[in-house]
Amino acid sequence: ENAAAVATIYAANDAPQWALRAGTGKSAAEVRAEALERARAAMWGAGATPLAVEAYVEAYAAAATGAFVDAEARALAKDRDDAAAAVISAFIGEVVAATRRDAASAALTEVAASSRMLEVIESRILQLVDENGGEFTASALPLLYTKRYGLKLDWKALGFERLGHLIQSLRSVVVAPLQGPQTNRKLRRVPRILQRP
Repeated sequence: ENAAAVATIYAANDAPQWALRAGTGKSAAEVRAEALERARAAMWGAGATPLAVEAYVEAYAAAATGAFVDAEARALAKDRDDAAAAVISAFIGEVVAATRRDAASAALTEVAASSRMLEVIESRILQLVDENGGEFTASALPLLYTKRYGLKLDWKALGFERLGHLIQSLRSVVVAPLQGPQTNRKLRRVPRILQRP
């Protein structure tokens, strides 16, 4: 009995050494065989009875094997947790990538739609220029546009702070260089030879 208790104490002290064998490819049977051998060597020449020696050896081997099995179980649990974390991380990475792709796609779609809308507005303004004898004042554009198309010319929705900025962005319309305020200047069609690409 005392030999078994002593063996358990020694095996508990040696438990970290036995736990280090986890993940090395050794089996519990191999660890038990090594622990039995170590316990027998420790008891060699100790002068104990064969029954005490056997109790010590068995108790030491059982405790050492238990430390190994416990470490193996913790390593497997950690591996499972790490694998689960890796799967979750990969999923999150894919979700983020998909979200970025969706946002980029939406932004490109918005830019394309804005560009198409700007082309439509430019075409309508050119029609207004043609319908008004080839020119009209820049200040008259919002009213003419609303009367002709039944829509408000909303340059801010197109990303322009001022009407003049919208007009400057058009490739086929030019503001005639007249004296006076910007709003009294005349809008004209740019001659084809001078149109920007």
